[in-house]
Amino acid sequence: MFSAERLRAALAELTQNEPVKEAAILSTCNRTELYCALGEPQAALQWLAGYHRFQPQELKPYLYALPQEEASGTRFGSHPASIRW
Repeated sequence: MFSAERLRAALAELTQNEPVKEAAILSTCNRTELYCALGEPQAALQWLAGYHRFQPQELKPYLYALPQEEASGTRFGSHPASIRW
C-alpha cells in the first residue's frame, strides 16, 4: 500500500529507473495497481519488491501482469503493461 504522503515520491522513484518511462500507481486499502510504459514487467516487480522491502519471489504469487492489448482496456489506454498486486 502507498500512503498519500508517499505516493508522489514513489512514483518519481519508479519512473527514474530504466526501463520504466511512464507510470501510474493506483493504491487502495486492499489493492495496488501499477500501470507502466515498459517492455518487460519484471522491472516493475523488482522496483515494487525493493520499495516495500520484499524479495520479488515473495510477491509473485499475488501478482499478475497484462500485456498492452489487455491492459489498455482497463484504466489507461496508452500504457503497454500493467502489474497488479
